[in-house]
Amino acid sequence: MLKNKNFEYFQRDLDKGFPFSQKFDMIMFADVLEHLKNPRKILMEASKYTDKFIISIPNLNFFMYRIYPALENPPKGESQHIHHWKPEEFLKLLPKGFRVVNKQYCSDFPEFRWTHVLFPKSSFFNQTLILEVVLG
Repeated sequence: MLKNKNFEYFQRDLDKGFPFSQKFDMIMFADVLEHLKNPRKILMEASKYTDKFIISIPNLNFFMYRIYPALENPPKGESQHIHHWKPEEFLKLLPKGFRVVNKQYCSDFPEFRWTHVLFPKSSFFNQTLILEVVLG
């Protein structure tokens, strides 16, 4: 366990299962799930320990990935990403009982960081999908 003055955080290999026993206020999967063999299983296991999640994944609807598929974050074949989802595909992966209460987009590309201000709900202009998810 690593500590910060405001929170504690853990680093684990989630492909081996969800290795915690304590309850959490919230669990954040920040660009994690696309690296896991069975992300749905991990979400279901994690739901035993919290009812709130923040999830971010690369957004394959981003126009730059459509124009230049080799740019995909990181490019297919050059990454440790096992999964490559469009937002609508990822939403189908969420286990039963998971409900999206907030959906936003943002970009890491310096040239497009402003797009989330003008187009916060647009998957076409933003590189990353960020979801606030609750159980129930």
